[in-house]
Amino acid sequence: MNFDHLQTFQAVVDSGSFTKAARKLFITQPAVSQQIQALEASIGVRLFDRSGKKIHLTREGEMLLTKTSKIDYELREIEKLFEELSNLGKGKLEIGTSAVFGTYFLPRPIGKFNSEYPCIEINLYAGNSHKVISMMLDNQIELGFGGLMVHEPEIENILIHRESFVGVVGSQHPLANVENLTTESLKSVPFILREQGTRVRRDVEIWLEKVGDVFAPERFIELGNVETAKRLVEEGYGITIVPESAVQKELSDGRLKTLALPDFDLKLSYFLYYPKQRNFSRAAQVFLALFPRAVSLSHPDNLDALPM
Repeated sequence: MNFDHLQTFQAVVDSGSFTKAARKLFITQPAVSQQIQALEASIGVRLFDRSGKKIHLTREGEMLLTKTSKIDYELREIEKLFEELSNLGKGKLEIGTSAVFGTYFLPRPIGKFNSEYPCIEINLYAGNSHKVISMMLDNQIELGFGGLMVHEPEIENILIHRESFVGVVGSQHPLANVENLTTESLKSVPFILREQGTRVRRDVEIWLEKVGDVFAPERFIELGNVETAKRLVEEGYGITIVPESAVQKELSDGRLKTLALPDFDLKLSYFLYYPKQRNFSRAAQVFLALFPRAVSLSHPDNLDALPM
């Protein structure tokens, strides 16, 4: 059974004649007749009574009409749905992100996107980079942001931003105004570190091993939240090492100060993750086009190479 023949049948019923159906479908009247005859032959029954000037449905035609009417309705709904999706009048965008990137880079792009396309539902899932990659492998998200270079055959990643880590203390801390820090002066100061498994923790531990012969902090506290770490340091408790973007506001208004830590030159990279074998949804395409205009990135041009 040919689907086009069913559509022609529905058009003949709706218009009341083969000629009008031909105009509606932009085909010739003989083509309409041929399609109806082919449909009747394929199902083995007559669908129209052509004995008079007007055509009438046979009993079998009426039975088929109950089915094609449902099909026609569903087709119109499908067309309406995808027109809305194309125009971003409906849709959903699933994003996974590491905590730092989600906190300091995504709010503005998401807010701007929502103000322009309020009918698109955005679901944002936060976790470390390993979790984000796992969610993408499980098809739970369409876009991901994190600090790890991915080596998965199903996932592509591109560098979008690189920045420095900085060591900070509260503005009233005794070390805040010390110009020439010594490793000895740092030993008794508590260090606030991110939780195990994060890129920040790994890189800081590498640095500590490098300077360990001359500098070994005596006290550590482990936290899973950058904001909590910042608040502790702001109140005068110890030192923390965070991405520069996480403390821009506190540094500019004087609540925190950076420290010239010995042999310290750590960088953090952020990547966009996306599935290799899937096309971007219309919502994802528009979000990624808007993204570099809403937030400052060190490598925004890399987004231009995405296979939209």
